[in-house]
Amino acid sequence: MNNLFDIAHGNALDLIKIEEDKEFLKNQRKEGRPGAMVGCDRSLFEKEKRRNTRIEKEVIRKEKQGEEQFQVFLTANDLSDNTEELIDVYDSDDNTDQTANCSFQQKNRKRGMKHFITSKLVATLDKCKVSDRDAVRILIAAAEALEHDISTLVISKTSIRLCRKQIRSETSAKLMTDFKNSNINQITVHWDGKILPSITGNAKVDRLPVVITTDGIEHLLGVPALSAGTGKEQTDAILELLKEWNLTEKVEALCFDTTATNTGRLQGTSILLEQHLNRELLYLSCRHHIYELLLKTTIGDNDKAGSTTKK
Repeated sequence: MNNLFDIAHGNALDLIKIEEDKEFLKNQRKEGRPGAMVGCDRSLFEKEKRRNTRIEKEVIRKEKQGEEQFQVFLTANDLSDNTEELIDVYDSDDNTDQTANCSFQQKNRKRGMKHFITSKLVATLDKCKVSDRDAVRILIAAAEALEHDISTLVISKTSIRLCRKQIRSETSAKLMTDFKNSNINQITVHWDGKILPSITGNAKVDRLPVVITTDGIEHLLGVPALSAGTGKEQTDAILELLKEWNLTEKVEALCFDTTATNTGRLQGTSILLEQHLNRELLYLSCRHHIYELLLKTTIGDNDKAGSTTKK
């Protein structure tokens, strides 16, 4: 038991680079196994500890420096070509070293404090489908053309995005409040499922526009996306919108096309809505598309009976 049960690599002495470790292995292979293991090498341990601490501090310093420069970048108002290059730097995965070496001179610039984004401007940008990044370019060019000092304006991709979101939310809340405060006694609910492009434009989504009419007023409640165009899915979406707008007790009539999804006697949307609202409702079935097909079959081109043309 005093001799070594040697399971070391056959070329262990050639693989070991530290002479002290080689001598220890040789002594262990001798009879009686002279020498013994002691605690960890304190000097080596302290050296590695200092090195790890130094690395951690360097990483923290670079991260802090990158965050500070990124905040300055977000609030900068002069988006020149150099600034747009920095956007790509912050969007990349390996940006710590790049931002650490970046000589970003906008720290000394004063931050613009003048907010000029209005609800009408937001509505125009949304109507024209202008992205936040393109909005920055357009607004800067317009401000310079009008001889405004853009250094005093709050113009950045982040500020425009946040402002657009806030104004959309405020506009939506105001419309809902005004509508709820109006004296409406009875409404007619209209809906019609449509397959539309998704927000990203990469797929098609089944959406259900829901509109209510009353006393010459027409109001869009919402256009929710559906996982499936079944009667139950449509019913759930319509009821959720009616509850959100506090209109469940004011529904008197339903307007829909005569597809099986809407008119089915067991799982049709109209039947399910009556069951959930617990009262009978007036059906205003729309047969316009049926009359179109009859007319096209009679006086139109049979090959184009499914399309809509004006005669």
